[in-house]
Amino acid sequence: CRKDWLEEFGILSSLPENDPDAVGRLGRFRSCLLRTARRRGETFLAGACVASSLLICTEAIARTCDATEATLLKKAASIRRHLISRVGRDFWDLQRVSGGEILAAVNAGEGIMNAHGLFVLHRLVSLACGRKHGSPSEELSMLSRAVASALKLADAEGCCGICLERWDAADKVLVPKCGHALHADCFWGLVGASCPPGGRGKCRTCRVPQRWSPLARSNLVC
Repeated sequence: CRKDWLEEFGILSSLPENDPDAVGRLGRFRSCLLRTARRRGETFLAGACVASSLLICTEAIARTCDATEATLLKKAASIRRHLISRVGRDFWDLQRVSGGEILAAVNAGEGIMNAHGLFVLHRLVSLACGRKHGSPSEELSMLSRAVASALKLADAEGCCGICLERWDAADKVLVPKCGHALHADCFWGLVGASCPPGGRGKCRTCRVPQRWSPLARSNLVC
């Protein structure tokens, strides 16, 4: 199932935004993962870890996030916590789907995940592996590099909207849905600074309100 699920994740990540079957296909995929993640019994624990970790990461390929979807994703995070308390951190880390596996599945698809999708995926893998504080792992560093590379690929002359420095592979970047990326340090500097009237919660470049999916938002500070 692990191989098949990763393949399906890669296919879903490559579907165009206007694909009429994408939402339904993702829903069926998530239902399958949720059923597996909820299975009880010692023989199902490894599969439950795989399913729940991948279910969390489906937030990166979702087209929308309504109340029903938000509830499902919070349920996935709750299952993760329950599994870790039951099997222990070492077993969870051994069985869960890694960021490298997901990135390989995405790269194997016919499409290319944009920088925003990769950034959200980075946040979700960080949540799944529980590394919100401390030095980043190689797994998260690899995903961070993928985000910066996607920005450079999309616009070789692109730069941070605050400091105007061009992107470097080692940059830690925050990419909202509108695509106007900022260095993480520049973003948090903005948060602590005064905001012009009507500008709070909006992109400083295009003024579009910033909306984050629930699990990525919960793990934005990292």
